[in-house]
Amino acid sequence: MLLDAYFDRGSMFAPLGFKAADVKKANVILIGHGHHDHMSDAASVAIRTGAAVVGAPLTVAKLQTQNLDAKQIRTVTGKGGEVLKFGKFEVEAILGRHGQPPANVTKAFNQALQSTATPLTPEQTAEEAVIRSRGTSDPRIVTEGTITYLITLDDGFRIIYRDSGGAITEYEKAAMQRIGRVDIAIAAVAADFLPSLTVEQGLEYLRLYKPDVYIPAHYDAPLNGLWRTTEPIFQAMKDDKPGLITYSRLYREPVCFDTTKKSK
Repeated sequence: MLLDAYFDRGSMFAPLGFKAADVKKANVILIGHGHHDHMSDAASVAIRTGAAVVGAPLTVAKLQTQNLDAKQIRTVTGKGGEVLKFGKFEVEAILGRHGQPPANVTKAFNQALQSTATPLTPEQTAEEAVIRSRGTSDPRIVTEGTITYLITLDDGFRIIYRDSGGAITEYEKAAMQRIGRVDIAIAAVAADFLPSLTVEQGLEYLRLYKPDVYIPAHYDAPLNGLWRTTEPIFQAMKDDKPGLITYSRLYREPVCFDTTKKSK
């Protein structure tokens, strides 16, 4: 099961250590939203492996332009009652919300980056354009196109996957009121850069999902960009919930869990 598919990132990114063509087996690809840095390799991997691809209507519309068999596509809105089964696993789609960092913060950081970063070469610009073409920038992604996935394993172990650091929605609140908590939360760090803001968003996730383990996502950036810091978020979370386990690994560093020993 792949959570998003953004592997061939171009020369401005640190290499992941493998390419999209190296993915030989996949049963399902869950796409949180349709920006290129979440779905650019979904179609190629699905065509090669036969994997089902799950996404919001805006994501699906983009997939339908990429020669993917319609039988492999699953459209979800996240507005309730959408539980898909893949083998012994269940995946519930829940409508989330894409992050919207304050304009004054992003403007200041972008200006600083532009003044210090090495400009892209024409070849890198062309390379990036090809990658971006495999995603969508539809502004409706913020409110309609971001899906949170609740994955329940056959032994009841629960994982929440949220690939954008936006505000919690009423749909997410309703789902968590129904199930109570999850074992692992894999949640994006908000694109707000400032720890005072990213911590606030991280704590909202912690208090809603109530996980035993928090794994941050979507905090890396191109080599000429700016990574988002995770340590202030970890500290605030641990202050709020002593005993919380936080994991932050580099590319291709696995984390293994004995799901039969999940907390009650």
